[in-house]
Amino acid sequence: MVYVELLEPEKVIKPGQLVIIETSDPNYSGVYKSLVHDFYPNRKLLKIAMPSFKGRLVPIAPGTIVYVKIMDGKSLYAFNSRVVEYGKDEEGFNITYINVPSKIRRIQRRRFVRVNTVLKGRLKFSDKDEYVYFITKDVSAGGALIITRIPLPMGTIVNIDLFFTPKLVLRNQRAKIVRDAGKTEEGYHLYGLEFLDLSDSLQSKIIRFCFDVERKERLQKMLEEES
Repeated sequence: MVYVELLEPEKVIKPGQLVIIETSDPNYSGVYKSLVHDFYPNRKLLKIAMPSFKGRLVPIAPGTIVYVKIMDGKSLYAFNSRVVEYGKDEEGFNITYINVPSKIRRIQRRRFVRVNTVLKGRLKFSDKDEYVYFITKDVSAGGALIITRIPLPMGTIVNIDLFFTPKLVLRNQRAKIVRDAGKTEEGYHLYGLEFLDLSDSLQSKIIRFCFDVERKERLQKMLEEES
């Protein structure tokens, strides 16, 4: 289950935190990375590094509506915002200012429902590499525990394809190998994957998928107990 609570931004926003900026504005539609530079509580103004995409700075125009996610360990803070202005600060850094509401949402990512289910997937380390195929042992909206035939390097960023249902497929999704979970009884390798920069839409769909799996498991258990 995903736990959400409202917090005052000045209590949780800190310089150096990773920022993800999403917008559906036709001129800038996409997902961009940034970092927190400073926060001015009295003005409800957040100073961030100018958003970038694949290393290229993107000056998003004032007035553009954006959805902001600030990463902090196992939690993320989310809120709707609007770009105020962009330019260079007194130290010459390319920066952007955005509005911050009086309350922002904290989402506890570690509490995503995790369900045991076998799904087929594949990953690659770069466009030039061949696919490494895997199956899942369990999955959540935050990541998956996967089984592979070959060892994988810890901490590596990979792109994965993961097939939940015909209508729900992760394609070229960035993920990080965050945990070596040992081996199965058969000697296959177990690794924990963390999904990176997963869109809210896909995250919600995976949460619903996990709830459906959990519900079916409970129903099956009830039927077995009655028989």
